[in-house]
Amino acid sequence: MLKEQGQSGPTGNSNSGDLTNDLAKVLESHGYTGDRLQQAVFQLDGQAGSGPAEGPSVTNGDNGALEASVSVGEAEINLSENARVILEKRYLRKDESGEITETPEKLFRRVSGAIAQGEAPADRKRWDDAFYELMTSLKFLPNSPTLVNAGTGRGCLSACFVVSPEDDMNSIMDVAKDAA
Repeated sequence: MLKEQGQSGPTGNSNSGDLTNDLAKVLESHGYTGDRLQQAVFQLDGQAGSGPAEGPSVTNGDNGALEASVSVGEAEINLSENARVILEKRYLRKDESGEITETPEKLFRRVSGAIAQGEAPADRKRWDDAFYELMTSLKFLPNSPTLVNAGTGRGCLSACFVVSPEDDMNSIMDVAKDAA
């Protein structure tokens, strides 16, 4: 809890954290307390970083502003049996004999690591962890091509492609030819 941890919470005086403090006050007035309050502030504040293994937390940063962090342990993901079957049939990597060589956790880590490669080198670990947390919490899952191909060095990550034909038959047929 914010106050118990000695940090600026809903009644704190941090000038740079006024917006977050106001947000926390509103959430607290609607019944959010303790860990539930911390998680809501974390999600609404939109920040992610690396943090302790206990889960989302809010702390005072060096400049006095509240900072959010998220845990990214390699704990088992809470998936239904149907979801596990679909992952095994469609997305988990297999060896030459068809044996599964990847767990759902490794799949999500592979994908998050590959996606984080698009960020600045100094920020990659933070984004890797943020993407991993989003996927393992099942708040966001990328499209099938991303789940299948990210981090494998093969295939495309996009499921859709934008084409812009002009409003004439030659242009339409050129786009159809290029697509083929």
